[in-house]
Amino acid sequence: MTDQTPAEIAYQSYGNTTGNRNFLGQPMPVWDALPHVIQLAWQNAVADAIVASATTPREVDVYPVGLFADIKTWAGEPDRRAAWRRLLRDARRGLRRMTWRRYLTAGFLAEPGVWPDGLARGGSGWTRGRALRDLQRRPSVPGEVAR
Repeated sequence: MTDQTPAEIAYQSYGNTTGNRNFLGQPMPVWDALPHVIQLAWQNAVADAIVASATTPREVDVYPVGLFADIKTWAGEPDRRAAWRRLLRDARRGLRRMTWRRYLTAGFLAEPGVWPDGLARGGSGWTRGRALRDLQRRPSVPGEVAR
């Protein structure tokens, strides 16, 4: 196995994905035949990608809850009759309980993969984006002012 730089590996992976064709559809030259400026551009692109992936925020899980979760389950069910029964049963159950407002008004929840100290609850909203924005507004450190 030869010693390859991360840029060479990325270039080779790009070639494997595109059938060794560039964006114009022309054959890609081997790494050593590339001009130094292009090699430097690949090295900078890989370095920037590594830095960006190391500094991105924690992974956040956004999922539907309440009626939205039931509708999602219903939509993916191949047996429509059973799906309707389950949807109506879950809706009745949600409405019968004292939590009927939450059942009807909850759309999506956003929760971090790893809960930081001081974060008491996740974000919520009618859309995925609203739930993420709600989570971002919550202070993750006790005493910190939310943005």
